[in-house]
Amino acid sequence: MNNEQLLTAIGEIDEELITGAANDTTIRKNHILARLGALAACLMLLVAGGYQTLFKPVATVYVTINPSVSMELNRVGRVIGLSGLNEDGVTLLTGYTYRGKDRLQVTEELIARAEEQGFLTEAGQVTISIETGSETSTEKYNTEFLNAFTTDGAQTGDAGITVRKLLTIQQARDAALSYFGLTSAKFHGFECEAEHARTVYELEFTSGGVAYECTMDAVTGEILESGTENKGVSGTNTGDLLSADAAKTAALNHAGLSAGEVTFTKCELDREDGRSVYELKFTTASGKYEYTLDAADGTVLDFDYDGVKGDKEQQKDQTVPSASLTPEQAKTAALNYAGLDASAVTFTKTELDEHDRRPVYELEFTTDARKYECDVDAVTGEVTEFESKAVRSAGQTAAGITGEEAEDIALTAAGITRSDVKYIHSHEEYDDGFVEGWCVEFGVGSTKYEYLIHIDTGEILEVSVDRH
Repeated sequence: MNNEQLLTAIGEIDEELITGAANDTTIRKNHILARLGALAACLMLLVAGGYQTLFKPVATVYVTINPSVSMELNRVGRVIGLSGLNEDGVTLLTGYTYRGKDRLQVTEELIARAEEQGFLTEAGQVTISIETGSETSTEKYNTEFLNAFTTDGAQTGDAGITVRKLLTIQQARDAALSYFGLTSAKFHGFECEAEHARTVYELEFTSGGVAYECTMDAVTGEILESGTENKGVSGTNTGDLLSADAAKTAALNHAGLSAGEVTFTKCELDREDGRSVYELKFTTASGKYEYTLDAADGTVLDFDYDGVKGDKEQQKDQTVPSASLTPEQAKTAALNYAGLDASAVTFTKTELDEHDRRPVYELEFTTDARKYECDVDAVTGEVTEFESKAVRSAGQTAAGITGEEAEDIALTAAGITRSDVKYIHSHEEYDDGFVEGWCVEFGVGSTKYEYLIHIDTGEILEVSVDRH
């Protein structure tokens, strides 16, 4: 019998059997000897370091229904822990024991309990995500769960069951390092969030005085969100990249300014278009500057002075011309552009502002059916920006989608079913007394979704996803 077989055999010893040997003094002698034998075997494991093999988790299986549960496995694949990842997950596990059961049996029984407790319907979805420390184990468990719960990769039973093979922790770390252009780092945060739509890894690590964090698709390795923060001492070089002080110096040299003339309000290391960049903001007595520099060599990729792109000296010499149009003339120019008569509209905003060192009238007006936003050059009368959209007055009745239909549109776009969500509600969103659309909000696990749906066409106008 090899070591792996020995560990597997010992792993099948019931923990209650071991505990009972120390407390039950009334059992028969042969039972005592059997339990003492089990205790002796465990003692041998402790001496050989086998304790960690049996009781240290090396793989996690996430079972997502609406209750979310994580199942920890030891080296021999035995279930050594169950945790509810949300309130429904805790409810699902209340009164349930996994002792003496293998991983497949536990998964099957949890799915059955979810059905009994009303969490899972025939049209529901079960997602099984498998995370391990080795490619071999990942492939083994993935194949095992696929064979047990699906047929040729398709679902079995009434509910839809998806088995999702995740990147190993090391593969995820390597993908994160590659994305940031690093070869090594100190990892101090790793979290998996398993949901029906997507399973993600959240990683945190530091390298060269810079703190990195990213959210990654746990199946493909695609980086969904990322961020960095310079944690190093000012002037410390971050590997092959410029230090924060060197980036500041490069920006000041380009602007023709000295450090004593400016106040820095931002200096952050970030990723943009596949490379590391510094984003800087600073102010002087005469204006505001924004710079984006290549963090490798200090090349100026983009800069902005008082909102005007281009040469700094040119911008400083420019003066803002005075407005020659009256507000009424600007309104006439906007109405002519829109092809409307003054009697058909109501102006809600007429404001003189400055855009790119030009005086501009910002106008907003409405008709019974549409809302308009228009910018008019206050010198030439030229319409520089124009936008209109169909709207509906508050309380106005017209053919359009219902709140429930808007909810269905949002759920379909998110790839989520009603049985997945903890809550969902919709309400009409108003803007200046007009109905802009249906605002649909729903939650899945720790993620909150918010959609703005056009009330007449069903078009998705805005989407917001907040992962806590």
